[in-house]
Amino acid sequence: MRAASYARVSTDEQAEEGHSIDAQLRINRAFIKNKGWSLAGEYIDDGYSGRTLGRPEIQRLLGDIRDHKIDVVVVHKLDRISRSVIDTLTLINDWDKRGVAFASITENFDLTSPFGKAMLGVVAVFSQLYVENLSSETTKGKHQRVLKGFHNNTVPFGYVRVKKEDGGVPKIDPHTIDGYRFAMQLCGQGATTREIVAALNNRGYRTTGNWGSRPFSEDTVLPMLKSKFYLGMVSYKGEWFPGKHAAAIDAATWERAQEQLHRRAANREGTKLSDRIYPLRKLVHCAVCGRGLRGQISHGSRRYRDPSRDYGEECPEVASVAADVLEGQIGDYLSHMKLPKDWKEKVMRRLTTDASRDDAELKRAQLAARLERNKKLFQFGDVTEEEYRKEKSQIEKAIAELRPGVTAEKDLSEAARLLECFGEIWKKATDLERLRLLQASITRAYVKGGRIVAIEPRAAMYPLLALADGFQVRERRDSNPRSQP
Repeated sequence: MRAASYARVSTDEQAEEGHSIDAQLRINRAFIKNKGWSLAGEYIDDGYSGRTLGRPEIQRLLGDIRDHKIDVVVVHKLDRISRSVIDTLTLINDWDKRGVAFASITENFDLTSPFGKAMLGVVAVFSQLYVENLSSETTKGKHQRVLKGFHNNTVPFGYVRVKKEDGGVPKIDPHTIDGYRFAMQLCGQGATTREIVAALNNRGYRTTGNWGSRPFSEDTVLPMLKSKFYLGMVSYKGEWFPGKHAAAIDAATWERAQEQLHRRAANREGTKLSDRIYPLRKLVHCAVCGRGLRGQISHGSRRYRDPSRDYGEECPEVASVAADVLEGQIGDYLSHMKLPKDWKEKVMRRLTTDASRDDAELKRAQLAARLERNKKLFQFGDVTEEEYRKEKSQIEKAIAELRPGVTAEKDLSEAARLLECFGEIWKKATDLERLRLLQASITRAYVKGGRIVAIEPRAAMYPLLALADGFQVRERRDSNPRSQP
């Protein structure tokens, strides 16, 4: 039998006896040799938690199993696969259906025997109990830390982390705290969040902590302006408690800034609801820089704005586009899609003969894991911001261009009914209804030169649009399709 040896260790387990990667691999190899099996490959997830299956090597293993390269999976211990009982049983049941056995050495069972199958459920449940108990204890510990005045999360901008042996209380960073105080001063004077972002970036300040060292944006500045941490407080689940760290600002200055934030929020609430709904919200992206466009009111009209300049970046495309233009274009495009009478027969035939489905799902999982690794490398300072953003853009582009996964026949029928009456619904729909309609139809739309140049349909929509009159496919170098208006 062709055996796959899988090993995993999380960061917290690195130093524990018996959990090291080398120890696991050594035990696995001896077991495989003793069984008379051949070692088909070793799959190593070093530094990954057992809570999720979003690990690069477990995904590679799943791909090899789908490709019929493996007959049995061997692990040192059951929780190396996953600490989730649902994930564990789902995986092993799927392998069993594919004719792939499973063996866990420490628990002394394998699925080639009836006893091994009976033991699987019992051991998996204990593994689940462990992780739930660990989560409960962690939550309890965090609450106790806050009650004692300690901060749980990443140290905010303007402060530096202090090691536990030195007290563990964050200290004010003399190099960055003036940036925070400057931002609060501007806020108290009535400056908009965007103006504060520009001022901080122009003075050379950059984010810290989980954000890495990068230009400020509205997303990073607004939480900082609202945080009570700078008043010397710590929080747990939205509730604030007195902290041990020194305050960075006086209460009067902080309150003035909050008054201005509340005033601007009240002005936004005064805007008509119909003027604040954007049907393409979270769907429309710049085709050049990849940024998601944000809806905003400018001189009384709704527009979609490219926020790249908020991040200190330059994009050659226009800064904003009238919302009515983009919404009208995509509505008109989808309204003119016409399905052939025999659409169901053609779609089902196409789906049943599409051999690339599993490959696309595997690639999607691998790319998602690669994206997460890239983020961690950036946070740890192992790659520069430029390298991080370039890699992130390439990965997101590759994910976006993967053919959507196949859905059930029922979903296809519902999608077909939606597409056939899209035009009538669109004409009568409110902006809120149009938002929901587009969310049910597409995952992304791309803008270039002030107009939509491509859309990515939802999984159930893609095979239908591929048959519809008026649908065009723009071929990429990797031959993955995208609809082009």
